[in-house]
Amino acid sequence: MKTILVPLSGAASDRSSLELASRVARVFSSHINVVHVQRNIVEQVATMTMGAGAISQEVWDTLAAESRSRETNARKQLDELCSKEGFALLMEPSFGAPTASWQSFDGVLKNTLIRLGRFCDLLVVGREAPLYGLDIDSLGEILLQCGRPMLIASSERRELLCESVAIAWKDTAQSAHALTAAQPFLAKAKKVFVLQVQEEPSADFSAQELVRQLRWGNCDAELHSLKPTQGGTTRALVTAALSLDVDLLVAGGYGHSRAREFILGGVTRELLEDCPLPVLMTH
Repeated sequence: MKTILVPLSGAASDRSSLELASRVARVFSSHINVVHVQRNIVEQVATMTMGAGAISQEVWDTLAAESRSRETNARKQLDELCSKEGFALLMEPSFGAPTASWQSFDGVLKNTLIRLGRFCDLLVVGREAPLYGLDIDSLGEILLQCGRPMLIASSERRELLCESVAIAWKDTAQSAHALTAAQPFLAKAKKVFVLQVQEEPSADFSAQELVRQLRWGNCDAELHSLKPTQGGTTRALVTAALSLDVDLLVAGGYGHSRAREFILGGVTRELLEDCPLPVLMTH
């Protein structure tokens, strides 16, 4: 877990994802690559005017000033973090201690993160979806197309990262991929909980086998079989994770493309929309 990609929009809500990335970097001596993507003003104008493209110079100047302000705020947040944590700002790899770097682009944030995310070990994003950040559908599309693990920050700050980890297990390839992505965190964990919602009779065997395999890997693993509730699978998983006081929830990311649109699974969408815990997801 040596390279972490973190998008910053310049909004106050960036702090949750940047702070979470810094905790990962401290645990694994990682490099944080902070990216700020500015949407082209011409594209903004086209969207505002529905393609007409006619605006006043005053409106153009306002858009340009807002763009510069967001970039300045994003860079300021990175500089403040590096000063507080003692992270060196470097553009070339230097492992052994946490480091950080800054990149700024013009373009589409979602497309940039899909492209850059494929070269990183981990993508860390916030859930608040500020005006110039990412909405849930964009986060889902990145998750499905990037091919790398995504760590979604919670709005509530948590001191620990991987002392205690919960795995939302289902006998699917997506859950297996998430399990593989979580191995660095599981190796650091003192306790691992396998949470399995009993949706079908054969589910118990799969979860029991996972616990057995985790114990072979020296994980102190424990199975919790959950009954479906009226609130649905997501609520059952989150309620159990909170009651166990875990630091991190690991889950597979489900979705598919249809008619050039990406359709997210129900639990995946709900975890992206709201969860009081950091969530590590992989498609």
